[in-house]
Amino acid sequence: MEYLYIVTIGLLFFFSLSLLIKGKKPLSEKIISIWIILLVFIEISFLLYVKSLAGRFSIFITFICDTHLAQGVLLYFYVKAFTNPFFKLIPSHLWHLLPTIVLVSFKLVMNYVFEEMECYKGGICTEEEDNIYVSLTFLYKFIVVSIYLFYSWKEALQYRDNAKTPRDQMRYGWVKQINQGVLFLLIGILLLHIGKMLFPVLFWEEVLYGNILASLFILIFLYIGNSYTYIFVSPSKKRFLNLSESFNKDNCKITENQKSWEEVFFKLETLMK
Repeated sequence: MEYLYIVTIGLLFFFSLSLLIKGKKPLSEKIISIWIILLVFIEISFLLYVKSLAGRFSIFITFICDTHLAQGVLLYFYVKAFTNPFFKLIPSHLWHLLPTIVLVSFKLVMNYVFEEMECYKGGICTEEEDNIYVSLTFLYKFIVVSIYLFYSWKEALQYRDNAKTPRDQMRYGWVKQINQGVLFLLIGILLLHIGKMLFPVLFWEEVLYGNILASLFILIFLYIGNSYTYIFVSPSKKRFLNLSESFNKDNCKITENQKSWEEVFFKLETLMK
């Protein structure tokens, strides 16, 4: 499985690099750049887990696990910025950090005050069997991300209703694909969690299966993103001519053919013979 993670990290790095070096990015592309960089760190945590290094990097892996809530926040703000060019981030949007702060605070208290969890000691919380607090954190993250997904869908559907041009319809297709992908990933993670509770022998490696599912989602996300490359393209004027500026209709002239059609036909007939 480590090869899957290595390939995914490489593709994410290449995709993020192509966005980061691009000048004058709109807000939506800045947000998706941050999102992709976060996905790189998530894939690195998957790689550490499969290499049995979770115990040595328990704080890093636990922190990355807590950032799963940021996936919902980034999705919502990306769709909002992508569908509304006038959208701006303002200080009041910082309250969206509250769900993550609540989660981290809860885990710190349960780890170091009540010693009911071992997220920062033994690796990752999800490996603790029959821990009600671990189940509560999973349920909390699932609900929060689902709420952000709901509002992201709401923004996308509103954009679809106002889409008048083929370009707007194609842009809606892109955000629709992202929302559907996140929805299927959430359902898959939920089914894995339920499967472990009902069939612990079959789903004993829930974390591994979830990591594989998330990596496959990222690969599909990158593949779909590649098919919508035209959305992210904005040629530089230094390298490409702006056709709308360089075009001059006065320079367009219709030149008459110097030879009559009869002469052309006669030459063609001679060559054929």
